[in-house]
Amino acid sequence: MKLVRPTARIVVPAPNISIADPIATAATAPEQAADGVKDTSIAPPVPSEPISPPRLDAAYLHNPAPEYPLESRRLREQGSVLLRVEVSTQGSALTIVIEQSSGWRLLDNSAVDAVKHWRFVPARRGADPIEAWVLVPIDFELSG
Repeated sequence: MKLVRPTARIVVPAPNISIADPIATAATAPEQAADGVKDTSIAPPVPSEPISPPRLDAAYLHNPAPEYPLESRRLREQGSVLLRVEVSTQGSALTIVIEQSSGWRLLDNSAVDAVKHWRFVPARRGADPIEAWVLVPIDFELSG
């Protein structure tokens, strides 16, 4: 009988980007003038510069895949973790939220631990870096 050691494969698909534009989403309420009459005219929208989302796929960032925990391999745990990551203006992860668990604590923790150390290209409004959220899916698969 020949024992085959399972090989681990961790796939990090392209991220799903989500940026909230406070200028575009702000509501404009009518203001009350000094004479008590409400101004019902709506101010013209303030033009905003185009927004480019944060990126984690630039070749020079060298973001290593999460480690496949040895105990998870032994127990044949597999699954997908979806992380929501707030990216700073410097390109680091400010906040990491498990949006969807793999169902296995060790896999979820491994994904979070890896992404904590990843570098991102920050989102930009025009030429200025801005904070923004990005969804990062990570799949843990065993083969063999």
